[in-house]
Amino acid sequence: MGAFMVAGILGGRWIDDRLGTAPFVLLGGILLGLASSVYVMYLIFSWQRGGSR
Repeated sequence: MGAFMVAGILGGRWIDDRLGTAPFVLLGGILLGLASSVYVMYLIFSWQRGGSR
């Protein structure tokens, strides 16, 4: 789950450096990484409870 956050931060910084749009893509990457981590936690918890997903 931490890998999603790190990928969002590093990817956002890299794109911001290339396009000169700092900090907008970085913030989007952080939000996307956070959302991905929350989704993975949801899948893990529902799997542990015997969910149908």
